[in-house]
Amino acid sequence: LLAVMLFVTGLLYRFSRYPSRARGTRPDFVLLSQLARDRRFWLLVYLFSVAICSTLGMYAMLPLFLVNTHGMSVDAANYLVAITRVFSLFTPFLGGWLGDRFGNTAVMTAILICGGLLTLGLGISGGILLPILLTLQAMIAVCFFPSGLALLTSLRIDGKENVAIPFCIPIGFVLGGGVLPFMIGLIGDLTSIGTGIAITGGIIVGTGIVSLLCTHQYFAKAK
Repeated sequence: LLAVMLFVTGLLYRFSRYPSRARGTRPDFVLLSQLARDRRFWLLVYLFSVAICSTLGMYAMLPLFLVNTHGMSVDAANYLVAITRVFSLFTPFLGGWLGDRFGNTAVMTAILICGGLLTLGLGISGGILLPILLTLQAMIAVCFFPSGLALLTSLRIDGKENVAIPFCIPIGFVLGGGVLPFMIGLIGDLTSIGTGIAITGGIIVGTGIVSLLCTHQYFAKAK
């Protein structure tokens, strides 16, 4: 069903009047070397990696956390994670509006700090707080991406657009969707998954502080 929906949506978009017919910039070694030396690019890679960990990475580890730490059945854990993600389908629209209203850099910073605190609390909490924190963490974490993508699309290398996107996002998925969840699992082997999630929450809060100190400096025109 999902495959059919994706196929039909792609066809509808392709033959609608909205797609741009312009071609992107073809990367070459000169352009890639300039990108690799740009601090703004690596800052965004770092921010996106942590933001992806707070969404996709957490989604991957939460069932294991609920089963091993809180003694839930596999079905109950998957059901709880799925239900708490329903509300996060709508909050990115709020995140985009907040970015337009208060500035993308300010919203990114606030989302990372708030989401990190919720993630930290999730790792050490239990009882009735658990589903509440699961829901709030998911709702807030996804609000990063409208502002983050706005800054990413504003990044120009040698006056050319759309160069950073195809490199930043895949690196972010490898780190945030693979390496950091793997780190949570390793910490879980040594202590507990909850400890790994709490440490991840601390990393997310630290990333929010980095965003506060750096994004305004590097993206003043696109704030």
